[in-house]
Amino acid sequence: MILISFKYIGMFYKYLVIILIIIAGLSYINIAKYVTEGFEDQHYTELSNTRSFNKHLYDSPATILEEQTWEYPTPGAGAGGATEDAKKSQDYAITLDDLQKFMVNSPSDAVSGQPIDIKNCIGVWDKEWSSCDKQCGGGKQKKFYKILSPAGPGGIPCGYKDGDSIDQDCNMLPCPIDCEGKWSDWSECDKDCFPGAGDYGETKRQFSITTVAKDGYINDKFKKALPCSYGDDIIDDGDIQKQECNTEYCPIDCKGSYAGFNKDCSESCGGGVRENIYNITRYPVSGWFRGVRKDGAACPSNKTLTCNTQPCPK
Repeated sequence: MILISFKYIGMFYKYLVIILIIIAGLSYINIAKYVTEGFEDQHYTELSNTRSFNKHLYDSPATILEEQTWEYPTPGAGAGGATEDAKKSQDYAITLDDLQKFMVNSPSDAVSGQPIDIKNCIGVWDKEWSSCDKQCGGGKQKKFYKILSPAGPGGIPCGYKDGDSIDQDCNMLPCPIDCEGKWSDWSECDKDCFPGAGDYGETKRQFSITTVAKDGYINDKFKKALPCSYGDDIIDDGDIQKQECNTEYCPIDCKGSYAGFNKDCSESCGGGVRENIYNITRYPVSGWFRGVRKDGAACPSNKTLTCNTQPCPK
């Protein structure tokens, strides 16, 4: 009789274990049904392709370098579910890691036995690269990392610090090189002043190219280099420029000639003079000499000779 009792007790425990396993399985199915209710045959909707989250845009999986954040569509919503109230939408914003931990190995409070919500860090890289710091010749552009939500107690931290940056090369094509050159000094004027006929004086200078023009690129767009020019004219190496100089009239010197001494003395005795008169054909005029004001040469005076210097008879 006792053996029969132990036999039935053993069978009772065996069936009890089976019943507990079935209850645990049904509980798991109910939890999964509660979590996924309204999400049947729904695809994850990437935030970067729909709308911003906390005023930040998320990268696509092809370009994001750290935690990928996703958002469920609103349960039971159709094609317009993405336009639900922002508060309601954020209630379903979870990470894939959070969902996995809740369904498979969600930790629980030691006293109440209720699941504990572990908050993992959420962070993203900028969606767009910054402007290139150079227009050509090789520059750098950056993306910065932003922590949108730091990890809570027991949560997984982000792999980067807030404000960390990465960079990449940009505008690597060569810059255009514009022509550069310089003029020589002006030569000395070939005339001192303008004599009143013929050409004015002339001075020259020569151009030398120091940097040859070479086409290039600005922000990866072709840019033609600027040639050397003077005013509206394009100039080449060795070109000569001329200009007039010393265009002021020259000073005019006096011009004339001596007529010769008189044959007759002014006195027959006691000392007389013979005069040689200078006949003026052109009077002097002031002018310029290499930019300096100057008077023309004055006319010479008449010449005299003494004659009949013997004493007169008494």
